[in-house]
Order: sequence, then C-alpha cells, then structure tokens
Amino acid sequence: MFTLIALVLLICTGSTAAAVKITLDQAVRKALGENYELKSKLYDVDARRWGLRGAITKFLPRVTFSTAYSKVDEFTNRTQNAPLEFFREFVPDIKLIPRKSYSSELTVSQPIFNGGSLWANLSAAKNGMKASRYAYFESRLSTILETKQAYFNVLRAEDLVRIRQESVELAEDFFRRAKKKLSLGMISNVDALRWELQLAQNRAELIDAERNLDLAELAFRRIIGAMLDEKYDLERIPEQVLAEVLTSVEDSLGGDSDLLTDRLKREAASGSPMLESVHAATAVKRALYRQKYSLFQPSLNFNYSYTWETDDDVVPDGIETWRASVVLSFPLFSSFGDYAGLREARADLKSSEAMERDVERSHMVLVESTIFNLRAALQRVETSRIGRDVARENLDVVENRFDNGLIDNLNLIDAQIFLTKAEAEYVSSLYGFLTVRAELDKLLGRERVGL
Repeated sequence: MFTLIALVLLICTGSTAAAVKITLDQAVRKALGENYELKSKLYDVDARRWGLRGAITKFLPRVTFSTAYSKVDEFTNRTQNAPLEFFREFVPDIKLIPRKSYSSELTVSQPIFNGGSLWANLSAAKNGMKASRYAYFESRLSTILETKQAYFNVLRAEDLVRIRQESVELAEDFFRRAKKKLSLGMISNVDALRWELQLAQNRAELIDAERNLDLAELAFRRIIGAMLDEKYDLERIPEQVLAEVLTSVEDSLGGDSDLLTDRLKREAASGSPMLESVHAATAVKRALYRQKYSLFQPSLNFNYSYTWETDDDVVPDGIETWRASVVLSFPLFSSFGDYAGLREARADLKSSEAMERDVERSHMVLVESTIFNLRAALQRVETSRIGRDVARENLDVVENRFDNGLIDNLNLIDAQIFLTKAEAEYVSSLYGFLTVRAELDKLLGRERVGL
C-alpha cells in the first residue's frame, strides 16, 4: 500500500514539475551538444586525423631488430662441423658451429620512390580527413536546421491553439447571446442551433490543435536530445525582433534578383560543407586511382642490415657484418590483377566525378528555388497580415450590424470563421518564412545559431 502511495505521489510530482524555460539559442546549443550523430562524426574526424599521421609515417625509415634461435640434430651438426674439424689442424682458433645457436640482425629500410604510391596514400588520407571534417560541419548545419524547424513548429502549434481557444470563446459568447435572443423571440431556433453547431466544430478544431502541439513538443524534445517526459517553456520571439528580421530579409532581397542569385550561388559553392565534402570524396577516389597506377611503376628503396654471426648465446657478440643495398625493381606480370584493380579504380573515379557534378547542379538549383521560396514566404507574411487585420475589422463591423438586426446569423458565423482562418494563415506564414530562411542558411553554409 505504501509503495502504491509513493508511486502516485511521484507521478503527481513529475506531472506538476515546472517547465524549463529555453530560448532558441539554448535549444540549438543543447542539440549540438547532445546529438549522437554529431558525436559519431567527431570521432570519425579524429580517426581520419590519425590515418593522416599514419600516412606520413610511411615516408620515414623502418628500423627492426630480430633474434633467431635454432637447433639441429646431432648428425647434421657433425656434418656441418666436419670440414671445420679438418681446418682446425691448421687454424686452431676456428670455432665450430654450435648445435644450439642464436643469430641477431638490425635492419634499416628507407623508401625512396615507389611509383608515387606513398604520395597517393598521403593524398587519400588528407582528403579523407577533409571529407570527414566537412561531413561533420554539414551534420552541424542539419542539426541547427532541424532544431529551428522543431522550435518554430512548437511556437506555431501554440499560436494555433491560442487562436482555436479564442474562436471557441467567441463562439461560446455568440451562442449565449443567440440563446438569449431566442428566449426573447428575436431569432429562430435554427439560428441558435447554427451557433451551437459552430461551437462544436470550433471545439473539435481546438482538440486537433492541442494534439498537434503535443506532437510538436515531442519532436522538439527528441531533436534536442532531452528526455521525452521533460517539459519546456519555449521563449516567444518578440514582435520587434520579428519585424527587424523581416525588414532585414526584405532589404537583402532587394535590387537585381539575378545578381543576388549569382552572389548567393557563389557563396554556396565556396561555403557549403556538403559540396566541400563531395569534392574531398572525389579527391580520395582520384588518389586511390593514382595508388593503383603506381603498381605499374618501378620502385627504388634503400636497405641496410647489421648482423651478428651465429654463436651459442643470445648476446650479440659474434662476428659482425653489415650490408647496404639499393634495390630497384620493375613490375612485369601480376596475372592481370593489378590491371583489373586499376580499371576498377578508374571507374570509381569517373562515377564519383559524375556524382560530384550532379550534386553541384542540384545544390545550385536548390539554392535558387529556396531564394524564390523566401521571396514568396516574405510576401505571404505581408499578405496574411493584411488579411488578418481586415478579418478583425470585418468581424467588428458584422457584429455591430448583427446586433442592430441588419444582417442574419450566417453572416456573423462566416465573419468568425474568416477571422480564425486569417489568424491561422498569418501564424503559419510567419513561421514558414522563418523556416525557409533557416533552410537557405544551411544551403549557404551559414552556421546561424539564433535568428
């Protein structure tokens, strides 16, 4: 019984916990800090950085030390020492080959030229790290955009709930007035029922708006990496700030549209992490092709070895010998395996180059269409604002005329529906504009955390 009471108290306490206030900047920074895809990209950048360091070490000399232990059977050992036994009569100090022996060697290898394979490997590692780094930046921009979209969706849903609540309150007021007029015989029962029907429809629309708000808040919590049961109070965007943003965008879109589009396309071409990542990926394919081509080139390497002659202990104190050599080799035949690998790498390079050109063209088309969408969104905000103001004044006029008995019930219902629709259109157009602006920032490579 005590456990059940404690659980109920815990649930009640959690349900009444105060919502955490959060701004757009804070939401974006929280998403950037909690996003596991970003963390994965960051680890990948670190891995590619170590790969680049590994590619650099291929140019450095290799030094190895080895010790070998061997043991032969007694007959073989006697056979090996038989000639030495003969010469011992003339050279008493000559040493016999021990049955158990150790040999040690120090080797130094320095690559000089390997058909360009080391440079190709270095280029592949360098561009691989570059591609990984730009992929990380692109993921950051995507996270910022998704967070802004989720934030704006919550604000839009809250405003729509407020608008639906106001429409319900307005319909309730008109319904009460209709019932009063009905009791006085001023209107028919049908007119009162029409307002009752309108009130029921407005309440249903309010329920839908509240459901959409719950879904928007759930998506927002998921994007920023918060617990799904946490509550957040999103800071509203002040009207003055919105007006400044609208004015700023309107000014930036002014002038010659072709010149503006060309300038933004150049900015996207030079600043988009996605395009830079694609370029780097193609450079990796090009380096891998050069690496395969190097298999058909001669190689030149320097080797130096210092050896202690075989004796019966592990200490390198035997007869010392050294050998230095420069090895030049030419590949002649490898069963066409290298040629097949070269053709495969060449086809991969051509495919990557074609994909690179397609991505560039698609990105530029997307930039141009988003600029057009931003212009249209800006115009929709102004149009819907005017429509909202007209709808408000229209409702006041219609309500006054209805009270004076100059128009019927349907005109008032239409005016109330028109106002609700106009208010919703203005809210949707405003946050739609902010979303399109955020999309353009991402395409241009602008990491704008706030508005």
